[in-house]
Amino acid sequence: MIRLTPHDSSVMTALAQFTGVPPERKRALLDALESTEAREVGAALLDRQVYHQAPPRIRDTVDYFLRWVENNKRLGREREVRRRKSRA
Repeated sequence: MIRLTPHDSSVMTALAQFTGVPPERKRALLDALESTEAREVGAALLDRQVYHQAPPRIRDTVDYFLRWVENNKRLGREREVRRRKSRA
């Protein structure tokens, strides 16, 4: 797994979480990454072919961010269910 700077981690979360971002914004986010490794992770996050060709450390980091996004979605759904139940 790749260690990211706080800045790179923040940019990576935006890339991972907001899938409907226009391509030019994705490119700008990738360009904002500070380290070469972070750019590799970002490219693999956005392109499955790059992901499959990436070294295991890069893939592990991408997988971590994807699990993080899925966990956030699951928690959001659970909060919504609890909120609806409390209003009933």
